[in-house]
Amino acid sequence: MMEKKDIARLTQGEAFFLANISMDGNTLTDLSTKTSLSKQSALQLVNQLEKKGFIERSGSPTDKRSKIITFTKKGHSMMKASFAVMEQLEHDLMIVLGTAKLEMLKVGLLDITDILDTSTIKKQQ
Repeated sequence: MMEKKDIARLTQGEAFFLANISMDGNTLTDLSTKTSLSKQSALQLVNQLEKKGFIERSGSPTDKRSKIITFTKKGHSMMKASFAVMEQLEHDLMIVLGTAKLEMLKVGLLDITDILDTSTIKKQQ
């Protein structure tokens, strides 16, 4: 069972990184690309999260040189708890804002995310 102290042990960077791992797993290169982090920085986060017990590495069935990063049982529990919190927040916002304003908020937040992503890419070039 996921304990609050486990979630509290996560840094913002670790939480951001975990949010980018698919339920089927990813390679380090995939995660580096998705998060706009260098492979070295992504590897450091993988090492930290593996040590904390949220993820594990296993061999890729298609590429012997590559490792697949997946959630452990503890990691799956944490993600499940996170999704429940997000669903509750969305429900609460819908009650306060209404469906139309909530959709406008989502679109606005996606626009901001796109702008920040574009800005990050330009800085890296």
